[in-house]
Amino acid sequence: MRPDIIVTWPESCDYPLWRRWLASERERFAQVIVAFSPAGRPDLREHVRSVTPDVTFLDTRWEDGRDWRDAAVNAALRVSDADWVWFTEQDFLVEDPRFWSVPDAFGGCMRASAIGTRQGEEGRWHPCCLFVRRTTIDLTSHDFSVTEDGDHFARFGRDLEALGARVVDLDYWSDPSWYSHMAGLSHNHSLVERGWPVTYKPDEFARYLLECLGRRDDLDAGWVSQAAGWLERYSEGRG
Repeated sequence: MRPDIIVTWPESCDYPLWRRWLASERERFAQVIVAFSPAGRPDLREHVRSVTPDVTFLDTRWEDGRDWRDAAVNAALRVSDADWVWFTEQDFLVEDPRFWSVPDAFGGCMRASAIGTRQGEEGRWHPCCLFVRRTTIDLTSHDFSVTEDGDHFARFGRDLEALGARVVDLDYWSDPSWYSHMAGLSHNHSLVERGWPVTYKPDEFARYLLECLGRRDDLDAGWVSQAAGWLERYSEGRG
């Protein structure tokens, strides 16, 4: 199975570890589709494009009242043409190649309609990692927005279940050490941009930034300054 990747990307963010991971695993995928969304300043789109080869980039906008992620995902789906789509996020990193045995098996001879990970017990199918057959996606409402009763992809997950689609629980069939999911990465970036304290797992965020900064040849100078500045403030108890 060679799925298309669809990932949404705030214009003001960079995700060096994800980009580096993608470069090492690129042959596993058909198209990699990055849908940029407006997110204030800085605008890092040109830099991300320059250091991320073999990717289809989209500059997406949305109408008043429309959810930004719903607009970006649907724009990417209009470009995607693979039999499977992998919806993922930049804080989800596969760390063991055995991870791929699960989607390969259930996407092939075992004929699942979707393979994903849940958020919490009996929670939504999470957009950090959700493989879905394109024929199944096209039977849904294509609604990936935040709703009154759920976060992004909650309605889409309910659509899958209402269709009677066979959705395989990746967490049940895989080893937790095969991948990592930070969560909150884009939100923490936005807090740093605003000069506000990072409140969600700041120790984990600090380790992430230090690992990113361990190699600087693919980093934007402004991003480096911002990350290093926050790390300095955080080490002094001002982060």
